[in-house]
Amino acid sequence: MTETSDHRARWAEALLRERAWQLAQPRDTGAPTEPTQRAVVCALGEALYAVPVEAVARIATYRPPARLPGGHAALLGVIARSGGFWHIYDLGVLLGATAAAKGFFVLLRGRGVGLRADAVLGVSDLAPIAAEDASQMAASPSVATFARATEAGAYDGRIISILDLTLLLPREAASPDHGEDTRVDR
Repeated sequence: MTETSDHRARWAEALLRERAWQLAQPRDTGAPTEPTQRAVVCALGEALYAVPVEAVARIATYRPPARLPGGHAALLGVIARSGGFWHIYDLGVLLGATAAAKGFFVLLRGRGVGLRADAVLGVSDLAPIAAEDASQMAASPSVATFARATEAGAYDGRIISILDLTLLLPREAASPDHGEDTRVDR
């Protein structure tokens, strides 16, 4: 090897080491650094609400539930879906608004409970909003926090109320094991 080729080899090796070091460093992707929460976003009138995605078993289209006598005021009734029974509560009534007809059911994982909403808009990553912005919002005790979707322009930048299911649901439905014994054996 000549002195020139030896110099080039050392230079190339140093360049490759430097490039490997640069690639190993964390990159700033421009994404928000605040923690985000993945949630199913629902509409109830003009308001947007979110249920954490890990709490959702499935989304179902509306069909009239079988009425139950003597239930909670927000209890619309029961539906059979996926081999089990689901007690359906009207999200509007639970939040102190008026009940609406039809819409969609957000069936909650492991609870045997579902919520009726006007529309299910999608699944989004939500970032909490600043405390001063949140202080201007009229909060229901069932709202855990306020957020906005991290996707540019999603939901026209509107504020979304993330629901606390333990506080939202009536006591008889708030337990995660509510409805476990309602599975139908086939």
